[in-house]
Amino acid sequence: MVDYRAVLSQEDKKHLVTLIKSTEESTSCEIKIHINDSCKGAALDRAIELITKLGLDRTKNRTGIILYLAVKDKKFAIAGDVGIHKELPNNSWHDLKDEAISFFKDEKYMEGFTHCLQKLSMIVKATFPENKIDNVNEISDDISFE
Repeated sequence: MVDYRAVLSQEDKKHLVTLIKSTEESTSCEIKIHINDSCKGAALDRAIELITKLGLDRTKNRTGIILYLAVKDKKFAIAGDVGIHKELPNNSWHDLKDEAISFFKDEKYMEGFTHCLQKLSMIVKATFPENKIDNVNEISDDISFE
């Protein structure tokens, strides 16, 4: 069994944090990766709970996005706070989620998150461009584990 805390190397984590920072610098969104072992119920429901638990709902424009992975259960979800869903329909992430899952099923966690962040960046840049006056990092970019 894979230890969920070890699915990413230290180098992988640094790379992903850099990608998160890069995406956030070009948008008004805040992005968080959260990984745990298992998920009872639907991954999307847990991701939505994590938006509040991790403070993504406290961003100025409510434009937090979470990428949530339960390693043991092989469940993955992408969820956005209310500011995201005002502009993007709930199914905006469907194809992206399925693409990421194809990587995760093969235990290619770094590749899956990288792919997801790159595509997510393209999706959100168009709708949530950078606010040069007010673009502060409101949420830690570090990957969180539970």
